[in-house]
Amino acid sequence: MSPMRSLTFTLALLSVVACGDARPLVSAGSSGTDARPYTGAIGSSDRPSDDGGLEEALDGGAALDDGGEPETGARADDGGGATGAPDDGGGAISYDPEALCPATIALGAAALVPSSTTRDDRGLSVTLDGRSAAWTTEDDGVVTVHYVDRASVTDAFGPERTTSGAFRLGRVALQEDGLGLALVDADGLGFSLLTRAERSEAFGAPTAGPFEMLNAQGRGELAPAGERFADPVFTRGDTFLLYTRVGASASRTFVSTRFQTSAPFAGGAPFAETALGEAGQRRAVTGVSADVRTLFVWDDPTARSRVITLSASGLVSSDVELGPMRDVQPSADCRTFWFTAGGDIFTASTP
Repeated sequence: MSPMRSLTFTLALLSVVACGDARPLVSAGSSGTDARPYTGAIGSSDRPSDDGGLEEALDGGAALDDGGEPETGARADDGGGATGAPDDGGGAISYDPEALCPATIALGAAALVPSSTTRDDRGLSVTLDGRSAAWTTEDDGVVTVHYVDRASVTDAFGPERTTSGAFRLGRVALQEDGLGLALVDADGLGFSLLTRAERSEAFGAPTAGPFEMLNAQGRGELAPAGERFADPVFTRGDTFLLYTRVGASASRTFVSTRFQTSAPFAGGAPFAETALGEAGQRRAVTGVSADVRTLFVWDDPTARSRVITLSASGLVSSDVELGPMRDVQPSADCRTFWFTAGGDIFTASTP
């Protein structure tokens, strides 16, 4: 683990989205806009709705006891507004409300989250309300899952709790309500779910939970193809699950859905392939905005996180580099962010 606990980080904004633009700017090197994503109206969620370097300044930023408190309010209301104008005959107008998160994000100074361990913290997941966080570490081949909770964002996180098992090191996924935790099984061919009745309780033993169909697919389809599951992310009220299918030379992002949280997840379909599934690239979604319009993505070849914005119809409209932090997690109002850097957990907010 690199000695980064005393470092303060800043993220510089080098480009600005012009006010009134119908579509966000696309950065140089973008994947473009002609995506063929999952078409299940991912941008219609009923939930609330160029190059920034992570500079190291050796002036010793202080740790935040509360892990960062989101500001109140939101950048855009949930419903948004219709864009364009009706034709002379009173025809339909286009509907593409502004995304909650801007395409380019400027962060202030980052602070170490005190719950960060002395080991290499990996696969951070933080609920949109900022009240629960989970991640993994590895020691002599044993993967440990760490998690912390708090009653509100004005409180410090409570004592760290842990659980170990036959899990894969890397990304874990907290449900939005903080009561479920998805992990990739050690063989990469399935998922397990840990559950609890209240956030004050410890998670129980792993079960297949809602992943029976995905696990069957892992054994019957991924194993013969030499692929593995990775990077689970819950979104849209825990009814969507994003994940990657990792092969020998590339990976693709899939989305699996269910009608209600008591139902199992379906087998899955490719998602935003132009931005997330091109041959030779290895990209993984680490976080999703509350309106499911913005994806925070780790790009392995460049070792940088990116901000990918979707239109209301699910097309990729912007693909902008964010910086060398990874495991980026947004708050519900997209103003506070958590991420890992150098094996430690940090938080930062927009000015």
